Amino acid sequence: MLKHNDPRLHCMLLPPRSPNMKSTVLPLALVAVVGAASSNTVCTEPEGMKCDNLEGTAFVQTRKQPEPLLIQEFQNTSRSGCQDCCNDGHRAVPCLDVDACASNGPQQGKYALVFSYFGKPPQKFFPNILHTRKHVKSADFILLMTKDDVKFLDSWQLRTMYLNNVKLRTVDWAVPPNMVHHPKENWCGPQDLMRLHALALEGYDAVAYYDNDIEIQDDITPMLRCAATGRFLSTTGGVGEPLNVGFFAVRPDRRLLEAAISFAQRAPFSEKTGWAGAGFAPSGGIFPGAECGQGFLHTLFYKTANSASQLALAEVGLDVPGALLASQIDRCIWNYQTSSWGCQDFDCSRVRVHHKPDLPGSNPRECMKSNVRWSPVSMAQKTKTFGFWFPIFQQEANVLRVVRQVRRHYPDSPIMLLTDGGQANFTDVCKMPQYGCIFERAIPENSRWNPHSWFRRMRDAAQKLGTDYIIYLEPDVVVTKRH
Repeated sequence: MLKHNDPRLHCMLLPPRSPNMKSTVLPLALVAVVGAASSNTVCTEPEGMKCDNLEGTAFVQTRKQPEPLLIQEFQNTSRSGCQDCCNDGHRAVPCLDVDACASNGPQQGKYALVFSYFGKPPQKFFPNILHTRKHVKSADFILLMTKDDVKFLDSWQLRTMYLNNVKLRTVDWAVPPNMVHHPKENWCGPQDLMRLHALALEGYDAVAYYDNDIEIQDDITPMLRCAATGRFLSTTGGVGEPLNVGFFAVRPDRRLLEAAISFAQRAPFSEKTGWAGAGFAPSGGIFPGAECGQGFLHTLFYKTANSASQLALAEVGLDVPGALLASQIDRCIWNYQTSSWGCQDFDCSRVRVHHKPDLPGSNPRECMKSNVRWSPVSMAQKTKTFGFWFPIFQQEANVLRVVRQVRRHYPDSPIMLLTDGGQANFTDVCKMPQYGCIFERAIPENSRWNPHSWFRRMRDAAQKLGTDYIIYLEPDVVVTKRH
């Protein structure tokens, strides 16, 4: 049985930092970027984007081409809470001192928070938006969705957006056109790469993109002012990823989006060498989300020595000194993702943006969202949900026997059957009430030499099942009772 809090991230075999560390699969995040309020100005529509919101208000366009800035380095060596968790694309470095950087930013800037949904939005729509509004009063809230997915918004979700003044921005694509690496299934690229459109929201001094499950717990203006100086800001992830795609902040510039599209059109991805052959450093190897947005952004903006990044940035004039500087900031403060990997025993009063976890775990010192408190009672009373993942090849009769047994003891739990080479088609069988399962096919492969693709499929199954636990099944098991 595998417990997962975030089916979005890969289940990976990572070297533990200490004997007490446990591997975990962390929660799926959808994204948010913050923007300043705009009202009665003329809207300029960059190619591939449409100005749109529920009130019919146009977006502001005030800056054409941001001029390159003379950038100074501000390394935070005394106040950082996260140890060895910022990097320059090659090695660990001290985190940027946000307050010192912000002193060079605008005093009265125009900002936006940006979110995105790919596919049908969940019913738990913007779960922490009231807390976010409490600490971000003057910024615009923007939701990115593709034109095809907007139709999935129901009346309750539209009302939530209206009451919280969330502006809808429709985009033409979720994956950059003519992208070289574009798997047709079992890939998190669309939900990750759609947020690239935030790079081109010109008219704001800075935008911050956050997953929509974040809760802002304190003032984030210093981070936005720092980004407004011309920096691309990000943090590392909670399971050792060199970049977590659930957050970035930047001074928007259409050229950044054009560079990202150009990079996508010339950079292949390999599980051995990463994007454009640039590798996975400072991670010791492939990391969760490396083949999706996390590896893509880290390579494009932090590993600029590779030819694909150099050409993409040079094409749009961002290869001149000061035009772009990518830095990382303290994850424990600006994108808190559990107490592991550098945030152990962190002073929770210093957390400004809380990302994960959403529910209490086993650590009483874990920093939590504002409406969640850890207690032994809450742990004991928590209702667990279970989903079942069943990779199959043949043995059709045994497969159906196991599914019937699961359905008898877990009548409401989702069951996913996945075949990776067998000939049987369970589509019609799964529609029958006694089975009530989900059936999918995967590309046949023998992954014993490298289990990464197997874990990726497991991660994708966890995301689709959406339960607290997933239970792995095989045709020779017998299910005799419920947990």
